[in-house]
Amino acid sequence: MAYVFALSAGLCYAVASVFQHRVAAAAPKNLSLSPRLLLVVVRHPMWLFGIGLDVGAYFLEALALANGSIVLVQTLMVSGLLFALPLSAIGREHRPDATT
Repeated sequence: MAYVFALSAGLCYAVASVFQHRVAAAAPKNLSLSPRLLLVVVRHPMWLFGIGLDVGAYFLEALALANGSIVLVQTLMVSGLLFALPLSAIGREHRPDATT
């Protein structure tokens, strides 16, 4: 059961990351590295949904740790990186390639 919880947590982290990066990328460029950027992104529903997914992923990770060893769980949590890249390419005109 720890496998399922850990992989689900990794997927939740990946989806949350994609949503939050898309909102941040759409923010005005003049707000880059400004504390006001947080005020802009926190008003966006997709950003808040990403925060909700992060919270859900924390609970899934806790369930995974309750059912399995930390070595197993943390190894499977890295799968979030494998999920994030293809998810970030969905719905974009520019696809990642070897040069970017």
